[in-house]
Amino acid sequence: MTYGRLGDVIATGLTDRLDARDRTALERRARIKAGAEEPFPLDPGGWWYAVPGETYEGLFDALGLHDRFPVTLYEGSGVEDLPWRRPALPTFVTPELDGWRLIFGNLPDVVGIDWDDWMGATERLSAACGQA
Repeated sequence: MTYGRLGDVIATGLTDRLDARDRTALERRARIKAGAEEPFPLDPGGWWYAVPGETYEGLFDALGLHDRFPVTLYEGSGVEDLPWRRPALPTFVTPELDGWRLIFGNLPDVVGIDWDDWMGATERLSAACGQA
């Protein structure tokens, strides 16, 4: 896979099919592109969560997220528009912004749509990350 094609893989929602070599290239690509990126206002299309930046690692288990890979803030901001299929539900965890990380994307499919589902996920995130 060529370096330029990794952006196409992100856009098609096939990142869960990458091998170790391609994942390494994707990580390198994100680091390079993110180095010149300036934060900008985000406008998630739906509900979102926020957890402390220094304890965010617990969110992956709390929400059952897997197959993570880095993208730039700009790429992640459009996560709701990415194609998806179960169990590959694109969800974006922002870089740390003012001490917090936002989580958004296909959360109704990840968490559920009922109020109790959302509150249960909030409780799991709070327990895993200290607060949410």
